[in-house]
Amino acid sequence: MRFGLLNLGDVANKSDQVSISGSPRNIENARRCLRAISPVIITFDLPWIFPYEPDFTQIPAEIAVTIRVVTPTLYSFIVRANAGDDQIVLHSINLIIEQFHIPKDFPIITSTYFNVKDDIISSLQNGKDTLRLQRLAQHYKVEVQLQNLSQQIQIHGPSNGVLLLRKFILGLSSITLSFDVPLRDFHLDIERIQKEFDVSIYSKKKNNANEILAISIKSVEDNIMNVLRAREFMLGEAMTNYPDNEYIVLETTQCTSNYE
Repeated sequence: MRFGLLNLGDVANKSDQVSISGSPRNIENARRCLRAISPVIITFDLPWIFPYEPDFTQIPAEIAVTIRVVTPTLYSFIVRANAGDDQIVLHSINLIIEQFHIPKDFPIITSTYFNVKDDIISSLQNGKDTLRLQRLAQHYKVEVQLQNLSQQIQIHGPSNGVLLLRKFILGLSSITLSFDVPLRDFHLDIERIQKEFDVSIYSKKKNNANEILAISIKSVEDNIMNVLRAREFMLGEAMTNYPDNEYIVLETTQCTSNYE
């Protein structure tokens, strides 16, 4: 399996591509682990109206918080953590807000930023994912800014919506699953499989191995389960019952927002 770990790095750097070899279940577990330890940064500002300094002793050790005093009445925060610790990030932000004695209905705008490939920008601006982005942004009351030149995406809004939109966008990263099959055993309706599993399938004979066909199944990361199942279908294997991954929350949210 090959996929990208784009977050805060240079999108022109090809070293962001990760290749994993092994059984389907193991490579999916490895992909989840790598995505879970990718960095996420959340920034926000909070007002302070008391004559004493705020207490920051309750912040969990799993995250790093940089605090800057902009003025005596305004504090700026940068929260750094792993993407898989999103619930800890949300809990930490809520703890900080509570320590600032800010009412729960007071709107706190958080922000995050990360880089993506050109194809993701295009898909979000004027492609099949534009409507999905608009629905999620409206549902979570967030603003998404797409920067064409820098290939950077900025998301502003409530912290839970910011993290979920980030997950949605990174889920559009391309992913490729490759494997070999004996040429004599390959008699399938590729067009039907592509349509059924929402994937693209490519094949070619391997060099110096005329009886072996190299297969590549391509899609996006949030469709990884269908990629794995398409392979199983092509090989005539029983469908594996994979556990839900990090993108299952997107399916639930999008189903809900479609009926609002």
